[in-house]
Amino acid sequence: MSEEQAQSSSLVSIFVDALTFPLRRIGWWLFVTACAIAAMWLLGNGYINKGIIYCTGVLLAVTVRSYLTIVENTLTGYGEDIGQSSGLRAEGMWADLGNLALVSLCSWAPAILAVFMVSPFESWKEPLVTLLASLGCEYFCMAVMGTVVFGGTQGALPQHVLPAIFKSGSSYALAGVILMLVPLSFRTGYSMFVSYGIGAWAGAAIFSAFIVVMQARLVGLIYLANKERIGWE
Repeated sequence: MSEEQAQSSSLVSIFVDALTFPLRRIGWWLFVTACAIAAMWLLGNGYINKGIIYCTGVLLAVTVRSYLTIVENTLTGYGEDIGQSSGLRAEGMWADLGNLALVSLCSWAPAILAVFMVSPFESWKEPLVTLLASLGCEYFCMAVMGTVVFGGTQGALPQHVLPAIFKSGSSYALAGVILMLVPLSFRTGYSMFVSYGIGAWAGAAIFSAFIVVMQARLVGLIYLANKERIGWE
């Protein structure tokens, strides 16, 4: 088997592993779904107060901690052996939420700036924003890995992230493509179930939570496949 065929086979096995992960670890999928439904219910009440803001923040922090726990377990292999729990680790939950918010802001800052700084009458604005948002997804995936591996947001700095992306090769693009499916999956899920009222929220949340859990597993597996070339550890 040639090296190119071996890489293709490896990428297929990685994708299949990630695709089936929410079904093998259905607890994660249901837990993220429950958090999403609860957050949408709180924000859908039509009014905002301190209690709703706090509860929504807790749900977001728990979801972020779930995402990072799946990534961490993928890197370490924890939870794969019989008797090992793969449950949520709550320590550092608020710090994780802040770190991921900062990583997100850095990843999509160019797209955000383009939205506000480019005139809406420019025909090239939408393609530019789409391109920058797509590049932001690619940056975000590796920035998350850097944050986990380095133990803080210093791992999300460009001098770590950009070389790692190039060293990972074309297979890495898959992680960013799947990340782009998260908002698309929610929009599609909601439109599919919109006539069912609150069922639209549940259907969209189930759909999106599957993609989130799958993507967390996928980005960890892709990093492991390219770990030696990246050279962070």
